[in-house]
This record gives sequence, structure tokens and C-alpha cells, in this order.
Amino acid sequence: MQTVGSWISVPIVAIIIQAIIFAVLHSYNTIALLSIVCTGTIFGVVAWYSKSLEISTAMHSANNILSAITVSDATTITLWDSAEMIIKILVIVALILILAKKFNFFKFKSDT
Repeated sequence: MQTVGSWISVPIVAIIIQAIIFAVLHSYNTIALLSIVCTGTIFGVVAWYSKSLEISTAMHSANNILSAITVSDATTITLWDSAEMIIKILVIVALILILAKKFNFFKFKSDT
């Protein structure tokens, strides 16, 4: 994210490019890859907003743990599985950002 962002001055373009790279590094079916692009985009927005990779890394770890618990076969992920995963990620994002903001873990862009 930071490397791509240093090459491209438009944050949303850098976020989408890194999300696509993030998805390509996973070997799942097409629906799952689209879900991973969405997930990577969410992680990228959070990294950009928080000015750090720590929150995105925490979310990625939480997502992997949830996926390991809830997804029985990653090669046959359905559209419902993808939607469910994105909803879980958004809940995780909200919780982590609320906690980070409340306890001032990071300097957010809105604080400057």
C-alpha cells in the first residue's frame, strides 16, 4: 500500500491497485477473488485513513481467523460466503476504528 501510494498521487487509485495485487496473491475462485478485492480495498482505505498499516494488519489477521473458523472449503466460496465475509470485515473495521479512536492508538487524518 505504501509503495504503490508513493508511485501514485491519487489515493483511491493506489488503494484499488494494491487491492488487485492483494487479490492476485490468493488462489481462490472468481467470486472469492472479487470478495478479496473488496476486502483489500477496505484494508487500503483504513491504512490510508489511519496513516499506518497496523490496523489493516490487525483486520487481516482477524479476517483470516474468522475465515478459518467459518469457511470449510476455500475453493468453493459462494456469493453468500463473500457477502457474509465482507459484512464481518466491516464490523471488524468499525470495532477496531472505534477502539483505536477512543484510546488514541494512531494519529488519524481527521485529527490533523
